Amino acid sequence: MEDILASIRKILSEDEAEPAKPAAPEPAKAAPPPPPPPPPPPPPPPPVEREPAPVFAAEPEPEPEPEPTPDESIFDPEPEAEPVFDPNLLAEPEQPLQLTDEMLQQPQQQYYQEPQQMAYPPPQDYGAGYGQGLVSDAVEHASSASIAGLAHAVARERALALGNQGLTLEQLVREICTPILKEWLDTNLPYMVERVVKQEIERIVSRSERM
Repeated sequence: MEDILASIRKILSEDEAEPAKPAAPEPAKAAPPPPPPPPPPPPPPPPVEREPAPVFAAEPEPEPEPEPTPDESIFDPEPEAEPVFDPNLLAEPEQPLQLTDEMLQQPQQQYYQEPQQMAYPPPQDYGAGYGQGLVSDAVEHASSASIAGLAHAVARERALALGNQGLTLEQLVREICTPILKEWLDTNLPYMVERVVKQEIERIVSRSERM
């Protein structure tokens, strides 16, 4: 038993005495292969030989045509005919013209014709009673008085007094409606005027555009 333990101690002591062996280095990685060389550039195209442009000979300018000379015979005035002298023109007439009494007494022809007057019928006589009324004077005065009384009654009914004898129904309605109407006009009149003026301007503009 002791021999076994002694051998174990001996092995352990030998293991401790031996230095640790370094680990084997890893093999170096192989370098990547070099890239392939770039392809050679294509050869330049051969130069194109251009033919020289043909040279045209300059055409001679046409000579100006000579201006036509005016024909002087056109502007020459025509020769005037020589006057022919006639001795008979200066001779006195054999019998001079004389005015006779018959020629003076003949009436001259009238070129203006007077307008004919229209014949109007004679005025008709309607008798002594024409222009008088159909009723007598008494009936006319009575009818006028009745109509005048009816007019006064209607006027009194329209001006019926309410409470105060000096204030009528028409005046009362006027006093009540005047401030209401004034307030309504102050509120709505500017807008109404603006709207009416705008409509009128638009109507005039549209009419001018149609023309």
